[in-house]
Formats: sequence, structure tokens, C-alpha cells
Amino acid sequence: MTTADHAWAKAAIAREAANAAIEREAHGGPGRNGHGPPGPQGRPHIAVTERQLPEISAEALAALVLANNPPQVYVRSGGLVRVVPDEEGRLIIAALGEDALGGHLSRAADWFRAQRSGSMAPVLPPPRVVRDVGALPSWPGIPPLVGLVFAPNIRPDGSVLDVPGYDPTTRLLYSPAPGLNVPPVASAPGREDVAEAVRIIEDVLHDLPFVSNADAANAGAELLTPIVRSAIAGRVPIAINDTPRAGTGKGLLVDVVSIIATGRPAPKTTAPSSGNEDEWRKLLLGVALDGHPLFVLDNLEGALRSGTLAGFITADPFVGRVLGLNKTVSARNRVVLVATGNNVALAGDLPRRVYWVRMDAKVARPWERETWRHPALLEYVTGERGHLLWAALILARNWWASGCPAPSVRPLGGFEDWTRVIGGILEFAGINGFLGNTRDLYDQMDSSTPEWEGFLRLWHQDPELGEGELLVAAVVEHLGKSEALRAALPDDLPDAWVAHQAGRGSFSRRLGKALAAKADTIYGDLQLQRRARDPSTKHIRWRVAVFQSPNTVPSTVFGGVCGVSNTQPPRALAGARAHVQGLGQTPQTPPTPVESVEQTPPPPSEPCRPCGGSAWWWGPGGWTCANCHPNPAVQP
Repeated sequence: MTTADHAWAKAAIAREAANAAIEREAHGGPGRNGHGPPGPQGRPHIAVTERQLPEISAEALAALVLANNPPQVYVRSGGLVRVVPDEEGRLIIAALGEDALGGHLSRAADWFRAQRSGSMAPVLPPPRVVRDVGALPSWPGIPPLVGLVFAPNIRPDGSVLDVPGYDPTTRLLYSPAPGLNVPPVASAPGREDVAEAVRIIEDVLHDLPFVSNADAANAGAELLTPIVRSAIAGRVPIAINDTPRAGTGKGLLVDVVSIIATGRPAPKTTAPSSGNEDEWRKLLLGVALDGHPLFVLDNLEGALRSGTLAGFITADPFVGRVLGLNKTVSARNRVVLVATGNNVALAGDLPRRVYWVRMDAKVARPWERETWRHPALLEYVTGERGHLLWAALILARNWWASGCPAPSVRPLGGFEDWTRVIGGILEFAGINGFLGNTRDLYDQMDSSTPEWEGFLRLWHQDPELGEGELLVAAVVEHLGKSEALRAALPDDLPDAWVAHQAGRGSFSRRLGKALAAKADTIYGDLQLQRRARDPSTKHIRWRVAVFQSPNTVPSTVFGGVCGVSNTQPPRALAGARAHVQGLGQTPQTPPTPVESVEQTPPPPSEPCRPCGGSAWWWGPGGWTCANCHPNPAVQP
């Protein structure tokens, strides 16, 4: 027998002895002190003497899975987590550290070590086993956790999640507040129930001074979104509660929504300062890891601008680096975001990723209003929470039971399923106006687009700049001579110019990055164009020119790109098809000519796919979207 065989046999004999000893103790045989093993009977017994780590870890995981009913341990963001209350009793998702995992393993099984006498001594789970279980690449049998909900929710199939505990379908943990009583929700609500549900929703929002029906309908969308979030595939936009003065009701509305959805006012924080993307990343990663259904950016000041926030809205999962650790995590992002502020301004990509709830009390001191139907509104909402939830669920079930009819509202780009679900629920219940103020939102909140259009127009009108192909250095030099052009600098470029004048930082580099971010963008009838590199410096040259619609044939494969429809005369269409069919091939015969047709076909009946616009003009490439590519023949 070889040395290896001898060691294997010795270990096998030791395992057999350990298992036999555990079996004797489990059946009341003599143990170390002549008694059976400590702890309740029926738990698995794991011996740690003379055994390989993978074998012990496999038994430990099996014991953890067996004991995890109902679930207390979950898998989330590539690690083990648990749900625990914070100091205010609010449930949060917390990483399962080594000590906590060791505690769960010690309660899931009885652990023993063989002694020389042949008896088994109880021990704690060895640290190497605890670390190995926590570091496994996967944990079969441990349920995945998407997030927490504190009210009944709608599942993707339209059914109601109303049983407390873990829901395997949505992978949500439903933890209602003690005493929450939601009346039964009919699977197919009748007209009387739907009318009553609409009355309840309108009643709770009655005291808030919405500017238009669209704002009121959007407030209804804000209320419904957390309740149906798990039924919405993909992303949801930020709700912007906007008022001209403090005390009008923007914070009151979000607290009403939060109390209905979670049982308490929403967690709030102020937004990090503009340009502080590191703080944005830390904040939003924490929000995603927290797993709560609702989060509020409160009392915005100045223009809200953050590439990280814009990316967070459209990212699921959201990837970031954990503070204090050299570790990148990927967190499911199902949170509903709301932002509040007075006369909110948005910049960058944010204007097209929000919807607007505007309120205006039309008085000098809105907080002194006396005409309230519910003077203590939050107390009223807390007391009527069950009925308010019933109303929201009735409206949702009404839409699903009727086959989910598509709403007439134009989809909000990037949030099509949210528009379909929320717009369908509201419209089918007779609540009209949803997203009807989107154009006004762009006109009033988008601070970046008008600033860039004004800057580029002055650039184009300047006799020294005009439509010349210029290096950034030349533009910077001219800025030093043109006070009007400096005054029109967009976004945060004025601050960068001041820092440059004080000898802090390179304005050329900052302007170059800003131009690169706007390359080929159209503002009004002007386009910022990236041109060829300068042969001597190898730097990019830039040009501002009047935009000309390209004389190109749109693709018939993708149904029209960049706002150009594939509806065009038969001759051009035949040529396009011949070109597409011949990609990657040598054509054997030229396409058969088609007789020219002078009649212009009717404009597309569907909206433009990139922007959702419905205004078209006939150009060399076919019907062209007037929003994506304004007609150069029409004066602005």
C-alpha cells in the first residue's frame, strides 16, 4: 500500500468512526458526558474531523438550505444577504458577513469533532468552512431576492401578490405593516368598484393644486407605479414634483405616495452637487443595494445634471464599486425615483427620462391655505391606507381583466412598457391627460438644449468663426476676445472659464470634451460637426453649419433610421432592396429598372421611432421627421 493509499484509508476509517459516534449520540447512545448531542433533535450532524473542505462545505450548504424555510438567507448581487430591521424598525437588505453566516450555519446543523477516546465533541462551524461557504460561486437552493415591498403588488401576469413572505414568482419579499387590512380585490372588478376606486384616488389627491389635468394624471401615475412596478418590464422614469414656491405640496405628494406604498414617509436625501459623479455613484449604488421600492431626491437646487443619474434610470442591473472595498458589485435596480424642487431645471440626458407633476397654489404663501378637504392629509392616508391600496389594485386588475388594451398616449422613449402599463390602467379607468404635458416639460425644464443652441448660433454668426473648421484652441482664443460668446457658454463651461482665467485647469480640454459629447447634435437648424483631424497637430477640428438633410436611401431592413421613414417612391425603394439583398455578395445581374413615379406617397401613419414625433416633411431620402431633421427650407 502506498503512502497516499494509507492516508486515504486512515481518513476513511476516521470518518466511519465519526459517523458511527454521531449516530450513537443521535439515538441516545453515550457521548462525551454520557448524553446525546446538544440542541434540538432532527438537525443534520456534520463531522469536521479528517475531511476535505469541499465535502464539509457541501454538507453545510445543504443544511443551510434545509433550515432556510421560511427564507432568512437570500442571494443578491452575487452574494449572500439577509433582511434585518434598522434602528427605526425599517427592513433593509444587509450583506451576510462571516459572523452572521457562521451563526446561521451553527443553527442549521450540529457540528462535531472526533476525540481520541472515540466520542464526539460539539464544536462551532470552523472559520475555514464558513469562509468557503460564503465564497462559493453559487448557492443552489437559496432563493434570489430582487427587493422588498410593503404593500400588495401586481405580478407580471396581473395577479396580486398579497400573501406575506417571499414570492418566488417576483422574487420579492412582501412584509406588510402589522394591522394592514386591504379589502378583497376582485379578479374582474365591476363598474361600481372601478368608479369607487377612481373616486378614492381623486379624493386623496384633491387638496394638491395641480396646474393641469396632465399633472393630475401624472400624479396618479406616480401613485400607481410602486404598486405595479414588478409587472413593468424594464425601466421607469423619474417623477418630478415641481412647484414655484415652497409649501405648495411637492413633498406632501411624495409622502402620500410613499405611505400608500410602504406604510411610512419615503427616505429622502438631497442631490449631490453638480459634477460630483463619485458621490452620485456611491449614493445610487446604495439605493440599488438597499432594495426599497421608493427613493426621493428632495429639494433640488439649480439645474439637475448627472450622467450617473441618467445612466442609473436606464440601468438594470446597476454596477458600481462598494465604498471602502476594492470590489465591484452588480445590483438589481427596481427602485422608483421621485425628485422634488421649486422650478426644477434639468440638463444633459435627464429631460427625456422624467415625467412632470407641476403644482401651483396661485397664492403668495401656499402653506397658509385653509381650503383643505383633508387638513391632516398624511394622517388621513395612514388611516385609510388599506382602502387606498384596494383602489390602486382595483384599477390595475380592471385593466388586466379586460385584456390590457393599449393606451392612446405616445410612448415615452426608453420607457415603453411603463407607458403601456400605467397609461393603459389610467386611460381604461377614464383618467385622461397622462403625459400630456411632456412637450411643456421639454420647453420649460430643459436648460441645456436652449443654452447650446444659443451658443452655437452666436458661433455661426460670428464673422471670424462662421462655418470654418476650427481647432478647439482657436475657439478658446476667440472666446478671450468675444464677451458675447463667453456670456453664452452653456452648461458648466462658464465656471470652467473662470477657473481657467485664474490658472486652474485647462479650459481647452474642458471645451473639447463638451464638444465631443455634443458631436453631430442638431440644435434648431444648426449642427455641431466633428471634422477631420488637423494634419499637423492631430487634433479634431469642429464646424457649426446649417444642417442639410442627407440624400440617402433609408434601410428597408430596419424600418427607417435616424428619423427617416422607409416610405418613398417605388424607384428608390427598389434600389434600396437591391442594395440590401446584395450585401456581401457580387450581384449577378443589375436590378431591373422601375419606371419613375411622380406621385408622392402619403406620410407615415406611425410616429417617428427615435423621437416619437408625428410631423414629417418630404425630402430626397423620403419622408423625414421634422423633429429629428428640421426642414432647412422652413425658417425657424
